[in-house]
Amino acid sequence: MDLLHHCARNLVEQCLVAPGSRLLLAVSGGNDSLVMLHLLHRLQRDLGLKLYVASLDHGWRGAAGAEDAAFVRQQAEVLGLEVTLGAATGLRSEASARRARYEFLASSAREVGAPYVVTAHHADDQVETILLNLLRGSGLRGLAGMRPRAELPGHPQLTLLRPFLDVPRRELRAWGRRQGLEPRQDASNDDRRLRRNRLRHDILPLLRDFDPRVERSLLRLSENAARDHDYLQRQLQQAAGKGLRHSEQRVRLSRSTFNALHPALQGQLALNALRDLGGTEAGVGHVERLVSLAASGRTGQACSLPGGIQLRIDYGDLVFERIGADEDWPGPLLTGRQALEVRLPGTTAPPDRTWKLVFSRQRMTGVDAWQCLSLQPAAAVTLDTRRPGDRFRPPELNGHSQSLKKWMINQQLPRSVRMKIPLLRVDGQIAAVFAGNKIIPSWRFVASEADASPWFCAICQNAGPITP
Repeated sequence: MDLLHHCARNLVEQCLVAPGSRLLLAVSGGNDSLVMLHLLHRLQRDLGLKLYVASLDHGWRGAAGAEDAAFVRQQAEVLGLEVTLGAATGLRSEASARRARYEFLASSAREVGAPYVVTAHHADDQVETILLNLLRGSGLRGLAGMRPRAELPGHPQLTLLRPFLDVPRRELRAWGRRQGLEPRQDASNDDRRLRRNRLRHDILPLLRDFDPRVERSLLRLSENAARDHDYLQRQLQQAAGKGLRHSEQRVRLSRSTFNALHPALQGQLALNALRDLGGTEAGVGHVERLVSLAASGRTGQACSLPGGIQLRIDYGDLVFERIGADEDWPGPLLTGRQALEVRLPGTTAPPDRTWKLVFSRQRMTGVDAWQCLSLQPAAAVTLDTRRPGDRFRPPELNGHSQSLKKWMINQQLPRSVRMKIPLLRVDGQIAAVFAGNKIIPSWRFVASEADASPWFCAICQNAGPITP
């Protein structure tokens, strides 16, 4: 195999790297990543690439890990490449090490402005990954294994490239020997306490005895699974794509839409949502729990998942979210129990200064929401949040009152924001509720045509100074 030209073709045809691209190379100092470093350095001029190097010491190997990092720095500097080194502590599992590595690579890529992270995963790694996923009871996506081009786990704005994914380990070693490379040796690669090492050293040799072509068969399985997985993804996009609502820490979908999907598409959607939020450790068992909760769970129920993620039932929606994430709420929120005195006329802002409440005798323009209210000149007007026993007279009840808690539930306001919804009080009575980007006035305080000079109330979120 002409490894140089093979890698160049893979970068262009499979990884879709364009001339002028910036690539961050993940280099550990071992043979595979060292070959990748020197091989891409030779290609950088022909392909018009700008290369950077990053290496993370996982903290598992003491002085040997620090020496590996120093070796990578020396190799990069000889080639004239910028290098970023990092060190992690307290990592206790392969999963935590993987998450730490991806976080480090993402941070390093952003620092140098590189949209691509390149790793030296090869065909032998692919075979091991497929087998591990198979033993875990994975679905199609797991059987498809790794792809030459994919999102960096937990960081969908960055792209992970694997140009050696169809290259056997022996080819990389042969190329390194011909170039006179002397890689670092990682003793942890022989540690059979790690699942991948046990698979590599104990199980795969037994499978080769049973069928010498086992690697070829598993790679063919990967290609077939990847094709079928791609088809399911396209079907899912047609069936639910427009109904999915993404934010930085949440993915929302109509519960009825999810429950109407074929089970195969339900599983794909759940795995996609978890992956988008960085939950790379979820397996088939987790997906089964999610599907069951979506079918029969009650509003407010939640299911915890690996990686600090949960699925929560929110009225008619399924919400995949980072645990502890701030609520994606379109309107103002108020924290703290101390009431704020409202200026009439004028501007009142909460302590966090993320929004303003503006009162004026004249109708305002260029604000998020406004409402006309009838207030007496001597009234005490304050801004606070819900109290036990609060009642409210929404306009649709024509003067009849209702428990504010019940009204919020009927309006399907998320439980996580109900105690933070700002309330306008006049002489202790609720005059308006600021629900999302709407101002809901109490029936008693709705201005009528008989009001000679009503007050105009406006919510201004993240706005600059406003002069009524």
